[in-house]
Amino acid sequence: MQRLTLRLSLLAFFLCSGLQGGIAQTAPTPIPSPDNAAELVDAPVPVLPGVNANFEPGPDPQGTSVAPEGPAPKKRSKYAQIIEPLPAGGPGLWPAPLSAGDKLIFTLRMAARPVNWIVPPLYDASYEQLRGTDPKYGKGAGAFSVQFGAAQLRSISTRFLSDGVYAALFHQDPRYERIVDGGIATRAVDSAEQALFRHSDEGAREFNYSGILGRATSALLVLTYYPPRSRNSRVVFETFGTSVATNAGLNLLMEFLPDLGRRFPFVRKLLPE
Repeated sequence: MQRLTLRLSLLAFFLCSGLQGGIAQTAPTPIPSPDNAAELVDAPVPVLPGVNANFEPGPDPQGTSVAPEGPAPKKRSKYAQIIEPLPAGGPGLWPAPLSAGDKLIFTLRMAARPVNWIVPPLYDASYEQLRGTDPKYGKGAGAFSVQFGAAQLRSISTRFLSDGVYAALFHQDPRYERIVDGGIATRAVDSAEQALFRHSDEGAREFNYSGILGRATSALLVLTYYPPRSRNSRVVFETFGTSVATNAGLNLLMEFLPDLGRRFPFVRKLLPE
């Protein structure tokens, strides 16, 4: 529990410090009154830096404005971990659902990312050995290597069962849907709530059967590879609870990392595809 508290505290501090720094106060634009409306019409047009002051738009033969040409937006892979919100006024359609095979490929792609299969297990194994928590493999380099392997197996089995096997069985979408709209607190609550609720393949919001059952099964599996003194019901329940809470914390990262990436370039390397 102390490990989970420390992890969530660091996550909350990192997110809040970055997001609050990005909030800028802008002065409201004054609304012209009838007395100064004429002055505003005759006022010179300001010249923006980098814009040719002598440029005069030519006549439009079609009588309509032409949108400037530019690079087409990058097409996102169907295996992207994050579903971005639809543009305002766009069609309210859920992205194309992933097939059962797609969901298994999705889990393998996520597990293959170094930030997923190295960083969290390394943190867990280090904390477990330094604090002497379960699983108790002992001290030393040899014990740490086994502890690191157990943390990797626990992480991979959780993802494979929750986002692959059970997501296919219950026809649920394993991808995360960003909130974007609303204040920081609202977005934080809504994103963490996705640990308990998921979308079906058709986009309907429902209880996260696949995620909860996947984490429960993964917690039970630790009884097969944990050392004998760490094989008990308390360890199973603690593993399950920590896994659900960690999922909520990871949802917070996926919600706010794109915002932080616009302020801190090095954060962009951590962004899911």
